[in-house]
Amino acid sequence: MMGMKTELPSDSVVTAVTNGTPAKGSANRFLLFVILLSIVLYNGRALMIPLVSGAFLAMLMMPVSHWLETRIRRPFAIIVCILLLLIVLLGILAIVVAEISNLLSDLPGIQHKATVALKVLESDIQTRFGTTPERQIEMMKVQVATLGQSAGSYFSRLMSGVTSVLAGLVITLVYTFLLLYHRERYELFFIKLFGYQQPEKTKAIIENLTRVGQRYLKGRTISVLLLWVFYAGGFLLIGLNHAILLGAIAALMSILPYVGGIVGGVFPFLMALTVDDSSGTAVGVIVVTVLAHALSTYIIEPLVVGGQLRLSALSMIVFIIAGSALWGIAGMILFIPILAMVKILCDTADHLKPYGYLISDPDEGKVSVMRQWFSKRWSKINTHDNK
Repeated sequence: MMGMKTELPSDSVVTAVTNGTPAKGSANRFLLFVILLSIVLYNGRALMIPLVSGAFLAMLMMPVSHWLETRIRRPFAIIVCILLLLIVLLGILAIVVAEISNLLSDLPGIQHKATVALKVLESDIQTRFGTTPERQIEMMKVQVATLGQSAGSYFSRLMSGVTSVLAGLVITLVYTFLLLYHRERYELFFIKLFGYQQPEKTKAIIENLTRVGQRYLKGRTISVLLLWVFYAGGFLLIGLNHAILLGAIAALMSILPYVGGIVGGVFPFLMALTVDDSSGTAVGVIVVTVLAHALSTYIIEPLVVGGQLRLSALSMIVFIIAGSALWGIAGMILFIPILAMVKILCDTADHLKPYGYLISDPDEGKVSVMRQWFSKRWSKINTHDNK
């Protein structure tokens, strides 16, 4: 159309298209690779999830292990790292269990409110559909009987799930120990496998992948802790019961990009409606959730996490959905740093650079508006202090 400027593709893109790169055969091979990889990841998730989790934990604890190894022998240093992880996990678990026990003490109040709500719903159903309360009670009894018959199976599934989680945690920690203890051996393996012509380049790629994993995990941990403090403090200020537990749940949901902040605010909002008497508390939960989402999106993510990944929003959403389909919740968490590592590999290999370009952030290298604003304010403060 006249009066509109069309941004032309760069010379490298035009050259790639005119030369037929990537070719049809390579595209077919890529699709076949994706299909086979998906089958392997899905059927091997019992093995892959603890192994990948252990690899990321090993990356996270590697700087601590290096520091400890200057003072004690490596096996003891790694054991200290594992104990630190267990202490953190058990501490968080103790706080959550204590908050859950406090929540159980509010069950009578929740039951009373639920009874009132059921009576209102019962009257509304009779008005709209003409179903008498007696008929509604009979229908509810049938559903309760059915639920009672399946309660045993639900309980067995719950116990099986708890057992599998504990077993997976033990296996993950074992993998973490072994990967930290023999880390030079695995690095040398990849150098022998891929770097027989350029070993130094392969070693640099491995170090870059390790740094990306370390920075992402460290940034994500800091992000969750900061949001936990913000959520818990905000919920305490508005008078929401069980603020620490609800803040932890909302902060953990922030691991899911883009939608985590919204999903994390749903449960505190429902608890505010059922536990607290004031409707203003529910409004306060909405305000705290919106402020936390803005804090995470415009400050914490760009400064702590976002700058390390440099991935497009579309590729992250696609990988989150794929991770959920293949590995469940673990896939939604682990597939994002895996995608960041895939981008590094794609940017390194010439024949994979088109895929790296596809999943990269279109605004990569550009400074965000929020960071520009902070930089200007910080420079003015420094100038004023110097004067």
